[in-house]
Amino acid sequence: VRAFEPFRAPLSEADIARRRPETLTPRQREILSEVGYPYSLDEYRLHLTLTDSLDASSLAASLGTPDEVDAAIGTHFAEFDGVDIALTALALFIEPASGEPFRIHSIHQLRETA
Repeated sequence: VRAFEPFRAPLSEADIARRRPETLTPRQREILSEVGYPYSLDEYRLHLTLTDSLDASSLAASLGTPDEVDAAIGTHFAEFDGVDIALTALALFIEPASGEPFRIHSIHQLRETA
């Protein structure tokens, strides 16, 4: 993350407000200020964004309740539970302007470690 810091645009006041700093821990606020995203560095947890934002009623109407969605995801990915998955490359995406589709800027192969 720090290696890519020179490529990051500075956070605007709107960017900071969107991250709702009042809900973040002191460490997350520090990381937000340092690298622009509060859930990176030692606060990072793997997550996959599968959709845009969905409110509860839209989710229930299209996919089921949050518990049903969670159960379906658990079933679908059960074979990977507890399995180490090697990450071999990192794709750097950029958002040309707020709200525009992200596009691949570059792909970086990762070195294998023992």
